[in-house]
Amino acid sequence: FIDTTEVRKLEEVKAKSKCQKLMFASASHEFRTPLNAFMNSLQLVELNFTSMQRRLDAHPEAEVALAPLFVKTDKMLKIGKVSAKLLLNLVEDILDLAKFDANKFELNVSEFRLGELLEEIDYIFGFQCQQKKLGFSIE
Repeated sequence: FIDTTEVRKLEEVKAKSKCQKLMFASASHEFRTPLNAFMNSLQLVELNFTSMQRRLDAHPEAEVALAPLFVKTDKMLKIGKVSAKLLLNLVEDILDLAKFDANKFELNVSEFRLGELLEEIDYIFGFQCQQKKLGFSIE
């Protein structure tokens, strides 16, 4: 007689782990669609916002009066875009983990602009620190 209790437990753990990975991959795909829609919506708002700013260029008195609102709105749009991009990157990371487990992961090495990255970090963390009345700066 051979006791297979430990083998069955190990198989159950493996099956449970596989189910969890499939669930994460599936959920990640489900998150991607609304996040892309959100990002596209923000881009459309940004285009309309830019168009309104151009129209106001012809009316200097209105432009001066609305300048603080435009600055604040522009910053909020950038924060929204950066946040959505970060969330989408997290979803992609989860999908990459699933690919890694399936031995289908490919490393994507690409160039990036350090200045843009630091600006995005400043938008996110600067806004959060401002809300909590904390100092934050990138030098």
